[in-house]
Amino acid sequence: MAAPPPGHEPGLETRLLGGTVLPAVLALIIGAMAPDIPSVDDEKRLWIAWFTLAGAVVFYWTMVFTVAAGCWVVRVMKGPVREGVDPYPLPKQDHFEV
Repeated sequence: MAAPPPGHEPGLETRLLGGTVLPAVLALIIGAMAPDIPSVDDEKRLWIAWFTLAGAVVFYWTMVFTVAAGCWVVRVMKGPVREGVDPYPLPKQDHFEV
């Protein structure tokens, strides 16, 4: 089996989903540890924790899409690779003058 090209290694999807799965697991753990009949303070803390974890997921995916957009812009601005088109011959020197 041939090796995948650089930048297309398997496993990136798993790492990207980790930013969503980890807060979801934490929310489930926090919900499981909550008392059956929560007081007003307990319920307030639960809601704050859940909103904080939801905010972390939104922030994570915003950063992922921001980096992806930046990578796309760099790729578009570099343009296609064109080898052999109007090559500039370099001078034959053993050393460069500073």
